[in-house]
Amino acid sequence: MFSQLPPANDDDDDDSSNHTANNASSNLPWHQKISRALHLTILLTLSATTFLLFLQTQAISLRLSSTQSQLQELQHKLETSTQDIEIQVEKQHDLTVIHMAGTFALLSCLISSFHMTAHLRKMNQPSVQRKILAILWMSPIYAVTSFLSLVFPPSAEGYLDILKNFYESYVIYQFLSFLIAVL
Repeated sequence: MFSQLPPANDDDDDDSSNHTANNASSNLPWHQKISRALHLTILLTLSATTFLLFLQTQAISLRLSSTQSQLQELQHKLETSTQDIEIQVEKQHDLTVIHMAGTFALLSCLISSFHMTAHLRKMNQPSVQRKILAILWMSPIYAVTSFLSLVFPPSAEGYLDILKNFYESYVIYQFLSFLIAVL
């Protein structure tokens, strides 16, 4: 486009050559003049449109990058809050399990103590009822040791298992003695 324009000089000879070039272009037929004008108009319109599209794509890419950074920030916040909520739910779940285990352990102890006091009030056959009392102690011992294994750290669970296993073997012995005493 710029290569077609003659160089601008202050010499009179150049003005006459420009004037003759203008006269030569004015000597062109009208449809070629219109064609050149249309080509120039189309070229300017396309370059302006290309420039505007370039500006719009740059603006869109800036918006996308800012939106993407906001999304990443929100995703990070969501992940951290999700982890915090999971930790809180796990703590709440642990407390709920401990409360329920404590409630049922207490209930088991109360029911067993009710039965044991009933046997102690009416001690008609002491040799048989002592064995029944030993067997009835199994439920509170199991309930309390299971509750304590939930409350205390896992290192204490081994000692509580020893206590449960010991009393289980003692109850088996008492049950066999009970059967022998009854039969």
